[in-house]
Amino acid sequence: MIKTLLVALNAKYIHSCLALYSLRAFCTKYQDYIETREFTVNQDYGFILREIFKCKPGIIGFSCYIWNIEIIVALVMDLKKLLPETIIILGGPEVSYEPVECPADFVVKGEGEQRFLDLLSRCYEGIGSVEPIIDPIDINQLSFPYTDGFEDFANRIVYYESSRGCLFQCQFCLSGNDDMPLRMLPLERVYQELQLFLDAKLKQVKFVDRTFNSQKERALDIWRFLIENDNNFTNFHFEIAADLLGDEVLELLSKARKDMFQFEIGVQSTNKSVLKEINRSTNLAKLSRNVSILHEQDKIHLHLDLIAGLPCEGYPSFKRSFNDVYAMKPHVLQLGFLKALKGTAIRENAEAYGMLFQVGPPYEILKTNELSFDEICNLKYIAKMLDGFYNSGLVDLTLKYLSRRGAFEFYESLAAFWQAKGYHLVNHGKMTMYAILYEYCQQSAEIDEDLVLELIRFDLLERENEKNPPEWLVPKPTAEERKIYRELKKTMDPDAFAIQNFQFDIVNWVSGDPKKRLNTIMFRYKEGKGRGVYHEIAEGS
Repeated sequence: MIKTLLVALNAKYIHSCLALYSLRAFCTKYQDYIETREFTVNQDYGFILREIFKCKPGIIGFSCYIWNIEIIVALVMDLKKLLPETIIILGGPEVSYEPVECPADFVVKGEGEQRFLDLLSRCYEGIGSVEPIIDPIDINQLSFPYTDGFEDFANRIVYYESSRGCLFQCQFCLSGNDDMPLRMLPLERVYQELQLFLDAKLKQVKFVDRTFNSQKERALDIWRFLIENDNNFTNFHFEIAADLLGDEVLELLSKARKDMFQFEIGVQSTNKSVLKEINRSTNLAKLSRNVSILHEQDKIHLHLDLIAGLPCEGYPSFKRSFNDVYAMKPHVLQLGFLKALKGTAIRENAEAYGMLFQVGPPYEILKTNELSFDEICNLKYIAKMLDGFYNSGLVDLTLKYLSRRGAFEFYESLAAFWQAKGYHLVNHGKMTMYAILYEYCQQSAEIDEDLVLELIRFDLLERENEKNPPEWLVPKPTAEERKIYRELKKTMDPDAFAIQNFQFDIVNWVSGDPKKRLNTIMFRYKEGKGRGVYHEIAEGS
């Protein structure tokens, strides 16, 4: 039989495409004739084209998303010139709702496994139907996607689906405009498949279930299984609704290994009117309480999302949403921008909301009735400051001090400074980022320069064992420090620690501003690298 090649163009190398593996596993009758190839959108176009051409496939299937559709359209046009007899099939969300100008032979819309199998049956044997399939697929008929093992996933994310569909109808989400019901794999099967991931000691497994904990008892059972069978290595990522977490679940999660789980929590807005407008049901009080408890437990990496450009949310409202979520102290706060995705209610109702969005993917919002493009531009740079300083973990304690009078106000001011100085025109290394932040602090009369310099220094030394830090930030050791070094070298690896004198009591800082107190701090690094463990070794007079 002719060869079928399933192709994905992922956003990054660490990502993988679950669709390819799910399709191949489902088509058991033709599995030996199906190959998969994954590329990234950052690879050379010519290289991708040549690699596909070299396979000389009789059938090519592309998995289409907002990040790769433009490249795929170009590939299809060129492949039709080079391999005119090859049948090309497109599938995925980017081709399921609106037509794409592209010389593909077939477009598979919606859930693809049965439709794709029918196409192969027709192409290989001249049998079967390609008529639209209305009924949702029985999820129990789906095969485990990774039938060939995990050799190619050592340093990549493995995506896993234990359910399909969603109970909610958020207007900005494809699942919200989908008539497909929520379907779940039997728990015993989920346990068996999760055990395969655990046995393989994969680095990260990411559940693609929409609102994983929409059925509380099921989520509780799966989390309990993973905790009881932990391999002390694999990380599991879940998209959850934090307000649905009950006390029993929170108690169980407190027993998890640190960093075993990663939660992505879509807050989107803390304006109740906005949430109602987008048909999103969230108990904000419960969400805040549960995130606070998870933060205190310090076991789970918390990733909270905000979306700028939602209907009925202007700049002042988004500012309040930002400050509300920032106060929850997530490990990562993602400031995203609304995308009018094909097939969503937001896109259908765009005119009513005064929405303009980009003509091509990712269809990002340009303006709304409440939010101007100027304001979106400001938020773009605020998002850049958030990623560069907060989400990177570059200056945790420094940001605690700088944002004490208002987080949004600080990032807004920093973003304005960043643009005024022209720093937005080029990329910057880590040490330059430290220097720019200190330069910003120097131009504000409300900021204590001596304190912020020590906070930045503390953040640097606590973050990593920097070999050659700039002298303006980390002065050369004093005679007293050199004496301490000589004593410690007798019992310790000299590269495994750093010592610095501080004028402020940073270690014992809880609230307000750090008090002035001379003290000497030692930062110890495991195997000479990684985050430092710090403690006071001397108090000044």
